[in-house]
Amino acid sequence: MRRMTKAGQGLVAAMEAEADVIAENQEEIGNNAESLETDMLEVADSAEEGAVADEKQEEAAEVVEALESMAVSLGLAAKNGGIDAHAADALGVALEHMYSRVGLKSKPMPVLESFGGTSSRVGATQLAMEGIKEQAKKIWDAIVAAIKSAIAWLGTYYNKIFDAATKLKSRAESLEEKAQAVHGQAKEKTFENANLVKALNVAGKIPTGAALTTDLLATAKSVFGSGKEILAYAEGFLKLADKESPQKTFLAEFSLPAASMKNVSVVSNPGSLGFTDAKEGFAVYRTKELPGGKAVVAYAPTAALSGQAAVDAIGAISSEVSAFNPKAVEPTEKVLPTLQSNDAVSVAKAVAQLAADCIGFKAAQAEGSAILSKVAAAADKAAKGAEKADEADTAGFGAMKRVAQRIPKSVAQPAVAFSKYAIGTGKSLLDYVEESLKQY
Repeated sequence: MRRMTKAGQGLVAAMEAEADVIAENQEEIGNNAESLETDMLEVADSAEEGAVADEKQEEAAEVVEALESMAVSLGLAAKNGGIDAHAADALGVALEHMYSRVGLKSKPMPVLESFGGTSSRVGATQLAMEGIKEQAKKIWDAIVAAIKSAIAWLGTYYNKIFDAATKLKSRAESLEEKAQAVHGQAKEKTFENANLVKALNVAGKIPTGAALTTDLLATAKSVFGSGKEILAYAEGFLKLADKESPQKTFLAEFSLPAASMKNVSVVSNPGSLGFTDAKEGFAVYRTKELPGGKAVVAYAPTAALSGQAAVDAIGAISSEVSAFNPKAVEPTEKVLPTLQSNDAVSVAKAVAQLAADCIGFKAAQAEGSAILSKVAAAADKAAKGAEKADEADTAGFGAMKRVAQRIPKSVAQPAVAFSKYAIGTGKSLLDYVEESLKQY
C-alpha cells in the first residue's frame, strides 16, 4: 500500500498526490494475506504511514499558526506606514522556507521595489498580508483534508489489526490445546533463541510463569479501556464548538483534565534516564516494564488546565510504546527456559485474551470515527468563520482550529501504538510456547 505521505514531502503536496492513489489503495485493502507474519508487516507499514502523516499534519499546523501571526503583524504594520524593503526581504526568506516545509509553491512576497516609496509601502504590505492569508487558507484546507484522510486510515488500520488478531487468537487456541495434551518432563530444560530473548525479556531476563503476561494483559485493559474517556474529551470539544458564536466563549470554557491514567507511575528526572524532558506543567508517565523491555510512555499535564494554557498544552500530549529504560543495554543472553506444560497453557490462554482485547477494541472504532468526522467538520467551520472574523473573534477561532487539528491524534495514538505492539509480542509469546512444546 502506498503511503499517504512520504518523508520529505509537505502536507499540501502530499494531499494533492493522495487523490491519485485512492483507487489503488482501496483495491489493496481487500487483498488480505493469509499468514500472520504478512499481516504483522502490513500493520507495521500502516502504523508507519499514520506516524508520517501525523508529523506532516503537525508541521503544517505550526506553519499555519506562524503565517497567521505574520498576517496580523503585517496588518498592524500597514496601518503604521508599512514595512521597508529590508524587512520585506527578510520576511520573504522566512516565507519561502515555511512554504517549502509544506510543499507549497508560491511567490512569497511582492517585488522588493514595491516597498521603496512611502505611499507604495502600505499597499505592498497589504498585498503581502493578503497573500499570506491566502496561502494559510490553502494549507489549512490541506490539514482538514488530512484529518478526514486520517479518519479513513484508522478504519483501514483497525481492519488490519482485526485480521492479525483473529489469526493470533486462532493460533493461541490451537497451541493451548496442544499444550494441554503434553505430559511428563521436557527433554531439554532450555533452548537457544536470541530473537525471543530480545522480544520477551523484562530487565534482561525472561519472566517465569504468570509474570510473563500479567502486566501485559493489565496494560491492554488499561489502554483499550481508556478509549471512552478520550472520546468523551472529543465530545466535550464538540459541545463547545456547537454553541452559538462559539468563538466568543471557547477560550474561556475549554479545559484539559489532569492525567488520570491507570497502572502508571511518574518518571522522576526523565532526562537523566534518557527520556525527553517534559515541558513545564507536564510529567512523563510509564507503565511497568513489558516484554521486550518496553512500556507505554505518556506525556500529560500534572494538573487540570483551562483557557489558553489548555490550548497551548494539547499539542504536547502524547502516548507511545517505547523503551522502559532508554539507556538499557540489549540482552546478550540467547538461552530461554523451556516452559512447563501448564505455563505453556497459561501463556497461550493469555495471548488469546490479548488478541480478543484487540478484536474487541475495533468495535469501538466506528463510534470514534463518527465523532472525529464531526471534529473535522467543526475545524472546517471554524476556519471559514475565521476568514470573516473581526479582530475580537480571531483568537477564539484560532483556538478552536488548533484544538480540532490535534484531537484525532490524541484520540487514536494510545490504542494504535499499543495494538501494534500487542500483535507482535503476542506472536513472540506463541513462538515461545511452540518452541517449548518441541522440547517434550
